[in-house]
Amino acid sequence: MLSPLKTLEIKLAQLLEYVAQLRAHNAQLRTDNAALRAENQKLLEHMQQAQERVDQIISELETQPAGQS
Repeated sequence: MLSPLKTLEIKLAQLLEYVAQLRAHNAQLRTDNAALRAENQKLLEHMQQAQERVDQIISELETQPAGQS
C-alpha cells in the first residue's frame, strides 16, 4: 500500500501532466482560431467585392435603354 505522501505525489504528477496537455491544446486552439479569423476576414472581403460587382452590373443594366443588352 502506498503512503499518503506517495499517493499525493502521484496525483500531483498526473495533474501537472494534465495541465501541460491542456496548455498545449489551448495553444493549438488559439492558433486555429487565429487562422479561422484570418480566413473569415478574407471571405468577407471576397463577399464585399462580389456584392460591389453585382451592384455595378445592376446599375449598368438599369441605365441601359429598354430592349438593349
